[in-house]
Amino acid sequence: MIHKSVQTLLGLMIVLLCVGCSHKAESNYGTTISIGGFGSDNTYNDFGVFNAESGIVHFCDPETGLRTPICTKINCDHQGKSLSNPSPSCDAYFTTFINCIAVVGDHLYAVCSPEDEGLFVKEFIKSDRDGTNRKVLYRAEDICYFGSGIYENGYFVYSFYNQEDNNGNKLEKNKLGMIIINLDAEEVTRVNLEDAYEGKILTANVFGDDIYYMLSYVVEDLSMYDYDFMTSQEGIEKLRNASRVEIWKYNLKNGNTDLVDIRTSDNSSYWLGFGHILKGYDEDRKLELTDLKTGTVIWIDGEDLSYANVAMFDEGILFSKNGQIKLLRYGAEHLENIGSYKEKSLGVNWVTDRWVYGTVFTDDGGIKCVWPREEFFSGNMKWKVLNLRD
Repeated sequence: MIHKSVQTLLGLMIVLLCVGCSHKAESNYGTTISIGGFGSDNTYNDFGVFNAESGIVHFCDPETGLRTPICTKINCDHQGKSLSNPSPSCDAYFTTFINCIAVVGDHLYAVCSPEDEGLFVKEFIKSDRDGTNRKVLYRAEDICYFGSGIYENGYFVYSFYNQEDNNGNKLEKNKLGMIIINLDAEEVTRVNLEDAYEGKILTANVFGDDIYYMLSYVVEDLSMYDYDFMTSQEGIEKLRNASRVEIWKYNLKNGNTDLVDIRTSDNSSYWLGFGHILKGYDEDRKLELTDLKTGTVIWIDGEDLSYANVAMFDEGILFSKNGQIKLLRYGAEHLENIGSYKEKSLGVNWVTDRWVYGTVFTDDGGIKCVWPREEFFSGNMKWKVLNLRD
């Protein structure tokens, strides 16, 4: 049986080999809210930033940078569940295990694992913005690990993977699937995908009648190898050769799935978002941008953008590296200079209709910050600190 540390290592190494697979995009329905399965639990949109601490959902206002619970009760102390407070009355309290928190239109959505029911139980919740008037849109009792989530074009797409069955027995291959919720109609579709070794859905994009999703997996069982081998040069090369990243398309009308694209060994980076696939090639510093609607392919001089931070949004793609901010507009063949920043370790993470969110890295760690979008694209690089947890 594979040791837990080796299993964790395999998952982490596969993700690191797929660096650049993040998705940050916009949509005509409203600001797209995309949540990755790794790293921060912050979700960013035009209203601000949402996250949870001890089950209490908080909101961070971009105008002030201040973070407060969403509960509007007068004199509420906003306490979570504890021995002294076994039944929290705060409207901001949902459950200790909560993610995918977002406001779309007039409602707040989240995915919760109720206490004392086990991590395989997931409830997809809808409420008013202040946490009141809750209802369960869907309940599953066989979903363990969160892959990625996205609110886009009136849908919520939640991907999951299971490495064990409900009794804790290790599965040979990961069981994969997606929960797709039409937010207006409150209609739920569950899609069970083919099992895969170390399989995960890294991101998704709702585009027209299709959901594009990026799938990573390995073609052989690597659990027989120990930690020392997998961290050796030979083990890393074996993992690299066995790893696959593919983009698939699920049609919302007929339920068919089709293979769209495969990441090749010469792709140093691979992104999906807003109806486009972006590929990077380190050797000749080229970028390849494919329009999923028309099939049009454009090649761009990447100007040494290896390891640049990438943020896809409604107008194009932002690249940030060494304090330089560049923009590639969809359909254009050249990069535009947006501005430069004295803090060399600046990463743009998210672009919404009103805001640009990012991280400035200092000797003391990462500082979450925000710019008004109009000012940012006019070259005003003055930022405001957000009071957020990493």
